[in-house]
Amino acid sequence: VDPARIGVSGGSSGGHMAIYVALSGGLKTARIGSQVIDLVGNIGGNFDQSDVVQAAAPFFGPTDLLVMDHYPTTSVPDHNASSSPESNLIGAPIQTVPEKSATANPITLVRPGMPPFWITHGTNDTYVNFNQSELLNAALVAARQPVTFWPVQNGDHGPGVSDSQEVLSLMRVFLDRHLKGITTNQLPNPTFTASTFSGPAPLIVNFNGSASTDPDGIITKYSWSTGDDSGGGANVTLSYTYTLPGIYPVTLSVRDDQGGTSSVTSNITVTPAGTASAAPPTVTLTGPIDSFMFARTGDLIVQATAAATSPATVANVEFLLNGQSVAWDNKSPYIATFGQLAPGAYTAFARVSDSTGAATFSTPISFHVFGETDVFPQPSLTSGLFITRYYRFTDATLNYTFERSPDLATWTPFTPTESILINGTQVQQRSATDPLSTSGVDRRFLRIRISPAP
Repeated sequence: VDPARIGVSGGSSGGHMAIYVALSGGLKTARIGSQVIDLVGNIGGNFDQSDVVQAAAPFFGPTDLLVMDHYPTTSVPDHNASSSPESNLIGAPIQTVPEKSATANPITLVRPGMPPFWITHGTNDTYVNFNQSELLNAALVAARQPVTFWPVQNGDHGPGVSDSQEVLSLMRVFLDRHLKGITTNQLPNPTFTASTFSGPAPLIVNFNGSASTDPDGIITKYSWSTGDDSGGGANVTLSYTYTLPGIYPVTLSVRDDQGGTSSVTSNITVTPAGTASAAPPTVTLTGPIDSFMFARTGDLIVQATAAATSPATVANVEFLLNGQSVAWDNKSPYIATFGQLAPGAYTAFARVSDSTGAATFSTPISFHVFGETDVFPQPSLTSGLFITRYYRFTDATLNYTFERSPDLATWTPFTPTESILINGTQVQQRSATDPLSTSGVDRRFLRIRISPAP
């Protein structure tokens, strides 16, 4: 086996595994709030080999268990039920343990450096709703990662998709390109226009993909997804009506006469309709506690409780991070996962709108994310004293390593004089003093490295 030419594929639960394998490559662990996932384990051997793959072609795989019930399927009418396949996988009704459920969401692992993806899903899937692949495609597009999304119009959970010679042929062309380097065929260039990209619900949008081109042949097929669990259709043009507020990733996928496929995705923003009522809805946001700190980068879940004054109803909840809209949810429980957060300060809040257009904001939640290493420059210290406040893992014992450096290049461990100022159930604050005199030292840096004990 050539370790530099490995592709993964699978359907349904196999699609879920293929996505997870492709997105987790190179990671040892992943964190969702207080939950830690060991992505390597100790079974199977070959731990000296890389687990990175070079291509992924998942078929109709689950990607975000917590929102599967937004679009119920006929074969699994309630994905949140204790008897659902998703709850059986987790070992509890998934909405009762959202952090644990999110550890099974491969979509939380999307980040820069992913292998190219070729995603396919039948628009009439009766087990795993089509929106699951719409979400994965949108996440990869947002992270600027290579992805082609191929909706199979009227395809079911297998029939018309995994048994389609056309679909299998398109997948082989993709794998040949990325695993064998067969690039003689230039890929088509999908382009579409929309009559509008935003507006109040119900919003009618007309799409036109006739400007799409192929550099060395002709385009032989068009396929749309509207972002609302609908395949849209297989025509050059499409008209779609959005009935609920939200952000919807619209995708146009095209194929050429040599089996090359490409897709392009843009967002449609649908806002509440009507005239605002006198009484705005209410919203409470729960998630990280104030001054919450992670000792490593990771993912966290926030959840909103929203209510509207009768006779209005809650139309949607928008989640914002540092002032930027990051997610919408239009079905209770309103939930969002903030994934792969880089070190830094964050403020999260929610905006809820009711069916009349009235809206209000939640009280913000402030928290901080920092890596396993924090560096403290000497000029900011007093007599070698530094204080660090961080989230103390509830599921792991932590090790603390204190080091000093004259130039940020060479680090020497030292044992500080330290004390614990706050020892809460989630937050711990430590004071540590470097015993080395700073006299005559031009510049000196201190750092603390925090990591789970092995």
